[in-house]
Amino acid sequence: MGNTNEYQLSISETTFGGLSVLSGTNGKAVCNEDYGCIDYGQLIWVTLQRSKDAREAITTMANLTNTYGYASEGESFSIADPNEVWILELIGKGSIELGAVWVATRVPDGSICAHANQARTRTFPRDSPDDVQYAPDVVSFAEANGLWQGDDESTFDFSDV
Repeated sequence: MGNTNEYQLSISETTFGGLSVLSGTNGKAVCNEDYGCIDYGQLIWVTLQRSKDAREAITTMANLTNTYGYASEGESFSIADPNEVWILELIGKGSIELGAVWVATRVPDGSICAHANQARTRTFPRDSPDDVQYAPDVVSFAEANGLWQGDDESTFDFSDV
C-alpha cells in the first residue's frame, strides 16, 4: 500500500509479523487513551499531509506514534522523495506503553532495496545520522521487557529481537 503527495513524497508499506504482545492485549490492537490507536494507513495519510520530504516524514511518523501509539506488530515503510529513499521499520509497543520503536536507514544512491514480510534492519550504526536514524529507546525498550540481553548495543539486531 502506498501514496504520494504534492511534493513527490511517497510512502509505501509492507507488514511483517512480530511479537503479539507488541500489537496489543491478547494479540488485538488496543485503541484507547493509553495505547496505540494509529495504524499504518492512517500513519501514511497523516504523514503525507504534514511532510514535504523523506526526513521530515520520518520525524512526523516518530512524533505521531509517540503521541498516539501504534497498533501493529511491525511495518516496513519505504519513504521516498525526489532526492533520497529511506526504509523505516517500526514496531508498536502494544499494551506495554504508548509509542513505537523504530530504525530508519537511508538507501544508498544507486542502490535498490526490496521489502519482504519481515524486518530487514539488523545491526545498525549509532553514529551516522545522515544515514541511520532510530528511536532513542529502541534498545532499552527491548532490554526492559526481556526481549534482548546484551552488554554491547552494537550487537543489537532489530530484526532478530
